[in-house]
Amino acid sequence: MFQEAVFFHKESGTLIFTDLRVNLKADGIGLLPRWFLKFDQVLFPNGGVSRLYRWFVGDKPTARKSLKKNNSWSPRQITFCHGETFIADALQVLAREFKWLEK
Repeated sequence: MFQEAVFFHKESGTLIFTDLRVNLKADGIGLLPRWFLKFDQVLFPNGGVSRLYRWFVGDKPTARKSLKKNNSWSPRQITFCHGETFIADALQVLAREFKWLEK
């Protein structure tokens, strides 16, 4: 149902997600949309993989394989097209955010 592109910038050690991960600040967002973003677990400072996305992933083995490849690049930071960058502990962030794939 979803397609994601992930890029890795070797020089800066930056892993770049296009849509999969979101880390949005709530500033200036109305009450109802803010509630939805909180429910979807994508609010700054602990944004992540959308709860809705997690519910609809049907091919977890392929997702695990992709995560393993992302980890193999040893990223130092993670950035998103939607939200704030995680500057440190990139591998810890990936482990935390993709824990749902272990189930």
